[in-house]
Amino acid sequence: MAAMHDSFPHAMELSEMGYNAFALIYRPGADTACEDLARAIAFLHEHAEELQIDMEDY
Repeated sequence: MAAMHDSFPHAMELSEMGYNAFALIYRPGADTACEDLARAIAFLHEHAEELQIDMEDY
């Protein structure tokens, strides 16, 4: 999980600055990576209240 190991510190730093920040691990390949990103954004919209995040302008 090198991607998570590399991404998590950046997400934490952004979060500490007040931004909503997430580390996404996606499948290789342009099509599957785009699908994974779309699913992650949909998940955030669906769970915004629970996660206490503002999805305006996403």
